Amino acid sequence: MRRTFLIYGEQVLSYLEVDARANQMAHTFYANGLRAGDVCALAMENRPAFFCTWFGLVKLGVVVAFINTQVNGRALLHALHTTDAKALVIGEECLANIQATESFPDLPCWLIRDAENPWSGPLPKVIDGHFDARLEKAPRTPFPRDIRAHIESAGADPAYFYLGHYRVAQGGALQPHALDVLGRCDGSHPASHLR
Repeated sequence: MRRTFLIYGEQVLSYLEVDARANQMAHTFYANGLRAGDVCALAMENRPAFFCTWFGLVKLGVVVAFINTQVNGRALLHALHTTDAKALVIGEECLANIQATESFPDLPCWLIRDAENPWSGPLPKVIDGHFDARLEKAPRTPFPRDIRAHIESAGADPAYFYLGHYRVAQGGALQPHALDVLGRCDGSHPASHLR
């Protein structure tokens, strides 16, 4: 029996599915140049792709800088500058923030599509609109042992870190701990009220 990790509207994701999607993210980020110790900014609303992206970055030993999804302009530029982000992963629902920001830095910006909030206009020129295509082709399996060893030797702590009542092994699989379901993020509960 597969244990439920996340419920989003009618979508139910198991630990196994979230882990497989996180592996795809990790492979794609690695292929795009992120390495252990790098900082990657993440601006995405509360949805399953947020968790898969976050966990995929963590599997690489990448430091994740969560960016407020409501900021643009100088506040967004300040957040990116102070975190020293090497890249930005942005949800399609947050693209208006990029478009409203003048003098956006020369920073890789990888788009994660959102079927619920599709972007209707042309993509801002700084956005890599082909990231999802590469993501879909990426393996859903963990990294080979030699790459995992390189990630750990680069300073990523292979110890567990706790996120609420569940744990994730850096570079490894999601491991259920106390709860079968992390929380509901079906739009009826903001991220700060996940239970």
